[in-house]
Amino acid sequence: MQNLPQHILTHFLAAWPALRDNPLELAARLQRRRRALLTRPPRAWCVALRAGDTRMTALNTILDDCHAMGERPGEQHRPHTVTITVPLVRRLIAPVTIHPPGEPAADVAARLGCGYDSLRKPIAAGVFQVHHIPPFSRRPGSPGRGKPVPLLYRDSPLDPTGELFLPPAGFWGGAFSTVTGRWHGRRAWRGRCRRCGNAGARRRRA
Repeated sequence: MQNLPQHILTHFLAAWPALRDNPLELAARLQRRRRALLTRPPRAWCVALRAGDTRMTALNTILDDCHAMGERPGEQHRPHTVTITVPLVRRLIAPVTIHPPGEPAADVAARLGCGYDSLRKPIAAGVFQVHHIPPFSRRPGSPGRGKPVPLLYRDSPLDPTGELFLPPAGFWGGAFSTVTGRWHGRRAWRGRCRRCGNAGARRRRA
């Protein structure tokens, strides 16, 4: 697959004859350079965290209020501040590999830091290979009760923070496979939880 500069040049050479003879269209294309998408680092070159990542709990994340996430019965979610450390970032952005022949959908969702409902769109888009097995039984030799258990499989790593959990397209370069190893040291960031209506999750260029 072409790298990004070659990809841009190929499309430019294909579009240039029509743009050269149409000043209005050329001006409109040049105006696109001022869009936010082109004035910020591309998402594929950034590190992003989801504020609702279920892998962040009071047991493995530094919170200013350890009871603010409503994890215990009777507790309600309330505004809190999360301290984002380098080890936490490396754990949350690490590629997720599903082992053959597949893993239960609930386990895949837990490893990606989401609920099962968040997997419905990727499943419908064909991101996963899906097959079903009979429901589990607590008693050996006896049939299980309930609906068949869906097993999900994909032969390439998943990006826990990517769209549909897919890694960036290849023409963006190999940042997805190497970005985890670039985070060193003990630097930390603090941010407000998005679910509380405060500032959203930040992204940082890798």
